Amino acid sequence: MLRDLKLENITSLDVAICADKGDELSKEIYEFTGNMLGEACANFAAFSSPEAFVFFGGLTKAGDLLLKPIRESYERHVLNLYKGKVNFLVSSLEGSSAAVLGASAVGWNTR
Repeated sequence: MLRDLKLENITSLDVAICADKGDELSKEIYEFTGNMLGEACANFAAFSSPEAFVFFGGLTKAGDLLLKPIRESYERHVLNLYKGKVNFLVSSLEGSSAAVLGASAVGWNTR
């Protein structure tokens, strides 16, 4: 299904819709993206020991299409010490609110 769309017009919503309908290429895109993010989270956990990773943005609306591969990749790559100890959450903030609040917090802390 995804291959039938013009490359320059494909959005993350198109990928999510196609994956939800069983399109293998779309599902591979989520697997690839989730693997990269999960590995990055595992690397980050090695020096920061976080309680949770909070994701935001349009891509997170795909839910488990993205979060499941992130969790699996994280568990595959993280040190045994940190396995099963981190929550993966999706922000409930709408639109660009998370970025604006994050930037505000940085500004607030530098005063």
